[in-house]
Amino acid sequence: MKIEKTMHDQRKYPRLAILGFVNLKIKDLKLQLSGPIELISRKGLGVYTKEKISPGTPVAIQLICFKGAETLDFSFTGIVTGSRDRILTPYSTDNEIRVIGIKFDKDINSREHLPLYQILTQNKKKGSVKKPSLVS
Repeated sequence: MKIEKTMHDQRKYPRLAILGFVNLKIKDLKLQLSGPIELISRKGLGVYTKEKISPGTPVAIQLICFKGAETLDFSFTGIVTGSRDRILTPYSTDNEIRVIGIKFDKDINSREHLPLYQILTQNKKKGSVKKPSLVS
C-alpha cells in the first residue's frame, strides 16, 4: 500500500500553531488589523482575519506570542502571498473568517529572534505541523 505525502509532510520548514496574535499595518491602504496566528514557520505565517488583502501587498508585522509566562514581541516586514476562506475556525462560527498568508522579507533567525527561533526549531522533524498548545 502506497501512502502519498500531504503538502504538510513535504514542507521544508515546520509550521507550528502557537498561541499569539499579529498586528498588521498596510501603508498603501492606510489600514491596521489584527488577528490570531494560524501557523508560523521561519519563512512566514498565517493570520486569521475578516479582511481580505490582495497578494503582493507589503505589510509591517508586529508578532506577539507567549513562551510560558514570558511575552515575546517581534517586528517584521513581509508581503501577502494569498488568502483562503475558512468556514469554521476556533475563533468564529461565521464564514467571514479567512487566513491571510504572509511571507517574511527576512527569515526568522537565531541572531535577531532567538526565543522565537528556538520555538520554531525545537521540533527537528521537517514538514510537521504541531497541534496548538501553550508554548513552553
